[in-house]
Amino acid sequence: MKAIIGFILFIFVLAGTLVMGEGLFGLRPFIAAEPVFLVVSGTAVIVLFTFPLKTILESIKSLFSGNPEADKEAKTRACDLFRTAAHLGLAMGAITTILGVILVLYSIMDFNRLPIRMALALTGLFYGSLLYVFFGALENQIRHSRASGDM
Repeated sequence: MKAIIGFILFIFVLAGTLVMGEGLFGLRPFIAAEPVFLVVSGTAVIVLFTFPLKTILESIKSLFSGNPEADKEAKTRACDLFRTAAHLGLAMGAITTILGVILVLYSIMDFNRLPIRMALALTGLFYGSLLYVFFGALENQIRHSRASGDM
């Protein structure tokens, strides 16, 4: 639970920094449905094909479990799942950025839209990096709770 709260605070700090520097319009380049959809859904689909649904549900449950005596094997599987999701999120961000750059280069004759399209392409890597941070924090939370015996 600490990792989720920490991640939410991290998002507020990022958004606050952008708003302080650029005003509310500083958030505009980051509000793009296409990269979010590709990165998040791509990561989710690959995780669903990589791990059994039971493992995924147990991993989510282990985040909220206050039982320090919870099954060590289940926590190990949860660490594996969140580490894998972190790496997949980053990879999906890179794939999304590569796709975006290909589309930018394909339509390079439209010079007026070039900066906007390039910014849109790079947001895929940004969202993939956010998933990497989020799932990495979840993995660390479970790993440390497993070692210390508390959540």
